[in-house]
Amino acid sequence: MTPIELSQWQIISVLGLFPLVYFVNSFSPWSRRFFVEKNRAYRKHFFLSIHFLHYATSAIAIAWLAARGISARNIGLDVSHGLIAFLAILLVGLVLAQTRIEAKPSAPGGHETTRTETFTSLLAPTSLAERRAYVITCLTAGFCEEFLYRGVGILALQGAGVPTWISLAIAALSFAAIHGRACLSTFGCYLVLKGMLYGWLFLYSQSLLLVIVLHTLWDIFLLLKPVPSLTASSPELGS
Repeated sequence: MTPIELSQWQIISVLGLFPLVYFVNSFSPWSRRFFVEKNRAYRKHFFLSIHFLHYATSAIAIAWLAARGISARNIGLDVSHGLIAFLAILLVGLVLAQTRIEAKPSAPGGHETTRTETFTSLLAPTSLAERRAYVITCLTAGFCEEFLYRGVGILALQGAGVPTWISLAIAALSFAAIHGRACLSTFGCYLVLKGMLYGWLFLYSQSLLLVIVLHTLWDIFLLLKPVPSLTASSPELGS
């Protein structure tokens, strides 16, 4: 696996402009109502915006790579193996999503929550429908984020002559920035360290698929958190 060549403005777009768009999105009305007002009714709106940004930015990067004749193998990803991994993780995730771990029921209505709820607990799914949707979100994040901020970001910086350790650091900072306002808290340090670790594993293993799988499975572990008790008569059981 060798460094790839992209234009300077393309590299700046992937590692600077794309994360900036994510950061601005974290101050959007749906993000503020979800994370600031702690209104879970806007959880779907927030995740839909993230899905859109993931798909849009990845599609742009894929188009840039294709125009230069750069294939998935050039960034350490075997497409056939990636598809198998995607389907396997999807199956495991959906099975896990069916696991019902009882906990104290949420607030009446399932939308408004107290202001004591944390950033992590807001992201955690609390119903079967949310758990299933969260599996897709984990897969999207794992594939798109690793593709952009490890596969494309690091190798493009190396191709521009940036030293490896600086490439790792820049890509990790960009990765943290796509998490919006969360990167401004102590959680941001965790994201940078996580990005550095994934970047090192990517370069060491010469495989983008490895970090994609690790990233996705790590996020899916959030499904193991307890969820409100669901009875046999609950409409969520059939959703």
